[in-house]
Amino acid sequence: MMKKSIFFLLKILLIVPPFAIAEKTQWQYMGSQFREDYQLQPDLKAFYKIHRTPLTWFDARTRCDREGAELVAPQSHEEVEMLKTLLEKLDMHEPFLFLGIHSLFAKGRFVTLSDVDVQNLNLHWESGEPNNYKNNENCVTLNYNGRLSDTDCNDVHPFVCKKVARNISWNNECYTYDQEYKLDSSLSTCYKLHTQPKNWTSAYDVCESEGGHLAIINSVEEKNFLVKLLGEHPPARIQGNFNKDMTFLGFHDLFVSREFRTITGETLQEAGYNEFAGNQPDNVSPGEHCGAMFRNGQLDDLWCDRPYLFICERSNELRERPQDPFMKHFSKELVYIVPA
Repeated sequence: MMKKSIFFLLKILLIVPPFAIAEKTQWQYMGSQFREDYQLQPDLKAFYKIHRTPLTWFDARTRCDREGAELVAPQSHEEVEMLKTLLEKLDMHEPFLFLGIHSLFAKGRFVTLSDVDVQNLNLHWESGEPNNYKNNENCVTLNYNGRLSDTDCNDVHPFVCKKVARNISWNNECYTYDQEYKLDSSLSTCYKLHTQPKNWTSAYDVCESEGGHLAIINSVEEKNFLVKLLGEHPPARIQGNFNKDMTFLGFHDLFVSREFRTITGETLQEAGYNEFAGNQPDNVSPGEHCGAMFRNGQLDDLWCDRPYLFICERSNELRERPQDPFMKHFSKELVYIVPA
């Protein structure tokens, strides 16, 4: 019996190399295990999200980046066909998708965002393209035929963001790919301090793009956690020439002056925390309308258009993935992805 077991084990090892078993285990993904709003395409070993609202090329690139992904630059005929399928479903006249390809570094030399020359990809230009119309076409779109055209980067088009599966690590506590979110287990909420300063509207967009929102303080306990989080990042350890003692939060008086509300519509009293610092809010000229806190947790009003630190928060609870009719052909089942 022992000899038969050893023989069977040797047979398995000869058929399936040990490294193949290790790789298969390493690259096991559930279909939703990047972001809830992205879908896995197993054959392409990547996650995708289509943005139907047209943006400029620069804004599209930024939006993908803030979601932890990249503006798609198709690498194969199969990926072009997948993008054509998405494009055909858009109810638009002469639809185009912006791609992560540009010639902004050297006129006429089109490269991807990772600096791969488009000539090295299996892609095809539309007849007569690129034509650099009016000497102002430095970005690239894909049409419904799966062919490329150069275009003005400031035009607006839909776009697709992509995340390669093999580049993903997972934050189990906060149910996100982003390792910088830290869990407060008593609140079942995760927080991330952004030390690259943004103005308030950009900070709002960053948090929403990460699947969260600008932090809202609902209790003294929550305030204490944020104070502790800031304490782990003293000003001397943060690079840049800006005020590092102030941090944007998710409240404002943009609708009615001196009527502070959270981004979810509550007054600060209704939200559960309304402790302003002494002599605050003071609405210093030309007007401070966005909410913030000092390092001790007391609140302040700040200029919305100036850059400061900011904190995002998100629930660590598992959420259902939105059902997107444009993405029905993507698998949602357990799959195994082995790196190429």
